[in-house]
Amino acid sequence: MVERPASFSLAQLKSYPSRSQVTQLQCEEGWSYIAEWIGVPLSHVLEVVGIHPQARYVVYFSIDPNWWESIDMADALHPQTFLTYGMNGNELPVGNGGPLRMRLPASSGTRA
Repeated sequence: MVERPASFSLAQLKSYPSRSQVTQLQCEEGWSYIAEWIGVPLSHVLEVVGIHPQARYVVYFSIDPNWWESIDMADALHPQTFLTYGMNGNELPVGNGGPLRMRLPASSGTRA
């Protein structure tokens, strides 16, 4: 439900205006830590593709084709929802979801 369907390379995402935020990550497995996350707000990417007003959800997929998740538009457009590619001034490590990870620190759900 977008006007301009698109795929984005990591380099393209990095060319968009970035933001950083310091938030805590709490894993479902019981560990947590605080880090500075750097990335592009998902709202910016949705503006680029021209999200239709009747769109209700954003569905995203992992590199593992068997894993996917969806978020509602309130979470997708929240200013703290990032497509994160950096952590603590460095590239986002694979062990932390790199090279790109969806971050929803303001979400009422359990996704991080």
